[in-house]
Amino acid sequence: ACSRHLILRTSWVYSLRGRNFLATMHRLAGERDELRVVDDQIGAPTTSAALARAGMLIARRLRTGPPPAAGIYHASCAGRTSWCGFARAIVERLPAVARALGAPPPQRRPRVQPIRTEDFPTPAARPRWSVLDNGKLAREFGIALPDWQAALDRLLAPHGRSG
Repeated sequence: ACSRHLILRTSWVYSLRGRNFLATMHRLAGERDELRVVDDQIGAPTTSAALARAGMLIARRLRTGPPPAAGIYHASCAGRTSWCGFARAIVERLPAVARALGAPPPQRRPRVQPIRTEDFPTPAARPRWSVLDNGKLAREFGIALPDWQAALDRLLAPHGRSG
């Protein structure tokens, strides 16, 4: 009903709090020798911190600058990977992930095995491609979120990246 709106659409959001893929992979790493993770769904893992920074920059512009074009803006980290690739990146960083989550490090480093979507049935259908085009956000606000791996490393930096 409102013609002046701004909606941020994002994907694969995770943080150091709550239930999300990062926390799930850490938990499963402590329970299993092998993690079977979907490798044919592609997206851009996005930290809540990177998304919050983008939101703050947008809010500042709304207060001080000319009004932006109304509509939907994509806001996700740059780059792309599969869920399996994301899981491998987490497993490579397990000691830092554990410290960041305030948990003991897992006693094992599981193998991450790629599987097809069909091999991991879920109640909800998931798209094979969910990489978003952040071009409108960059053009209108000059905002570019970091690469997903750099954002993961930034999230874990205070806790050490050793693996």
